[in-house]
Amino acid sequence: MSNLENEITSDKSSESNAVETKELNQSYSSGDVDTFSPLTVDAIFRKKLDFLGLAQQIIGVTTIIVCALYMLLLLPNFRAFGGFYLIVLLSLSIMYIIIGVKFFKSGKAYRKSILTLESNNLKEGLIIFSGAMKLYLILIIIIIVSTIIMSIQIVPIIIQYQQLMYP
Repeated sequence: MSNLENEITSDKSSESNAVETKELNQSYSSGDVDTFSPLTVDAIFRKKLDFLGLAQQIIGVTTIIVCALYMLLLLPNFRAFGGFYLIVLLSLSIMYIIIGVKFFKSGKAYRKSILTLESNNLKEGLIIFSGAMKLYLILIIIIIVSTIIMSIQIVPIIIQYQQLMYP
């Protein structure tokens, strides 16, 4: 019976702690917005965030350039690809360009937050980066599905070719 009493007592104390924590959080927040405690920025954090911002800007620019060149090389040869393949390749290139722009903007916001020490810039950078990663995950799913569809279409052609060449 004492185990049951201990569990009930611990449940009541955890409920009172949860209520106190909720009241404490409400005192620091307004409405549906919660706040973090102040973030201390030392020299190492500045260097790391500045590098992260610079790296994201470089990755964003190179992604945009590579995808734009890929699209320019792909468009003149559109007859070599079927309609489905062309649509998939163009949509993937456009999504990569959008991801590159979002990476660049995120890196710019990170670097701006280091210069101004405003948390809103860091928040903006994280939101933009989150959107870019969401698009990137969608892109990975599209690549996997389109690869499966292309494989299903190409495998019978290869089998038929082998049967013709090696009867």
